[in-house]
Amino acid sequence: MNIRLPRFLSTAVGQYTATSGSLLLRCRAGLEKILAGEVNALLAPLKKRNKGTGGTGGLVVISNSGEVEFRWPTPEAVELLSQKCRVAQSISQRVAPGSSPSSPAYFPCTSLDELIDRLGTGPLSEVLRERKAFISRVTSDDSKLDGGPAVVHKLNAALALTTEVTNGAPVMIDVSDDMCSVEYIRRDESTTRPWLDDSPPTVTVEEKPLRQPSWSTIGPGTSPSPRRRPHRQPYRGVIPPPTVAAAAVLKTSILSILSRTPANRAATEDVLVWDPFCGQGTLMLEFASVVLGVPLSAATEVKATPHANAHRLQFIATDPLEENVTAARTNLAKFSTYCQPWFPPRSMTNARNSSPSAAPHYGGRKIKRDALRHEEVDSNVSAEDELLSQAEASSSPARPVGSDPRSFSTDEDKSWNLPIRFSINQAPFHSVLPHIQGPMIITHIHSQRFATHQGIKMFQTFGHLVGSRNDWAGVYVLTDSKAFQTYSRLVWETQFEIQTSSDSKMRLLRWTGLRRGEAAATSSVKQSR
Repeated sequence: MNIRLPRFLSTAVGQYTATSGSLLLRCRAGLEKILAGEVNALLAPLKKRNKGTGGTGGLVVISNSGEVEFRWPTPEAVELLSQKCRVAQSISQRVAPGSSPSSPAYFPCTSLDELIDRLGTGPLSEVLRERKAFISRVTSDDSKLDGGPAVVHKLNAALALTTEVTNGAPVMIDVSDDMCSVEYIRRDESTTRPWLDDSPPTVTVEEKPLRQPSWSTIGPGTSPSPRRRPHRQPYRGVIPPPTVAAAAVLKTSILSILSRTPANRAATEDVLVWDPFCGQGTLMLEFASVVLGVPLSAATEVKATPHANAHRLQFIATDPLEENVTAARTNLAKFSTYCQPWFPPRSMTNARNSSPSAAPHYGGRKIKRDALRHEEVDSNVSAEDELLSQAEASSSPARPVGSDPRSFSTDEDKSWNLPIRFSINQAPFHSVLPHIQGPMIITHIHSQRFATHQGIKMFQTFGHLVGSRNDWAGVYVLTDSKAFQTYSRLVWETQFEIQTSSDSKMRLLRWTGLRRGEAAATSSVKQSR
């Protein structure tokens, strides 16, 4: 069979138009509504600016599980979504085979010759500047296309010769039964978020010798080899998938909080977000990229579009493990460097923080530096033991005494040169919580990190300390731990749920403001009425 793919590719490369197909955005199953909402939010400024002239293209629809389709997009909309859609795991451009505006993206095809002839008249876009291998796949074993699954080998053999013609744009030819579509992949997981460090930090654990009691009667040379307790590997940090972290950020109310001015607060008052178990800083960086509107690739003409009140946001990240704090700082430094084209280095001095005569503001969004514990973590002490070293501390300790409390945004943290202020500290959550007021909490609690009896105690302590106050701007926990929901004794509302394995699900939980006993009492009162 004569395969003429080089000919059709050489004659069909042209400008992408709003009528030549659709944009497919794929995400984790369960995040489709969040992805569709993100697409609509990103397109809103374009629609407003181009009102009456066609705007951005057609409709946004949830076509399948884990897939959102944006039909007939304009080139500007394609570029914008490719660079700023954070929940999508991959984005591809489906092109129609014919030049007519009514040509469907999926078209009937039962022979390879027919496939080549149909593709020979369709518009093909140069959607990537990078050279990548072509990808083809058959999604149905009983395809009516002659040759069946073997057609994949034939297509790949022909497409391999056309790299120069298409500038290496990845192609996916999707054949299902007697239907076919062609997709050009614009973005995948490997080409996004260059500031993330995928390799966890490595820490050398020094084994300490066991001490023999001074009263031992065992003489030298007769001592049996000492028995050592099995040493648990230190927690290296579990990174939540960045697309899932982005979905969690978009489900919070942070953008609306930044936009509004509370009646009982000054318009310039800071908005504080706190991640008490920051790990390697994935949630922190997704928060920053959403609020700052940073594109996901530097090789683009799309600019950052920061929120008008981004300067009001302070993000404090804490973790009891030094290695996690180091990794989070490293990733934030990468993010700051990546953002330099849009936010050049400048003085970030805050007049309120630089005033030496400022009166202490206990109970506000301030923290006394000495309140954070910066001692080194013993290599034989688990993360849970460190978290619970002060578990008996009161939920309302005495106010700090001594020097004036310092802002979360300290001098060393101003070196990031970003509109948002950051502070990353090594500290257990219960030593930080009493010194802040009214923050939004968002954190990731993975079952692997707290899969011990001490972890259950931590869940109880966390639930007690959070439930003892009602001044939170929101409490969100991304977790796959069922024990956390049970032992925190708080009433949670599930914002979204995704399957992470055959027997495990990850959920974003939002605290309703009720504790378990209060919810039961409220329910009984309603029933009595």
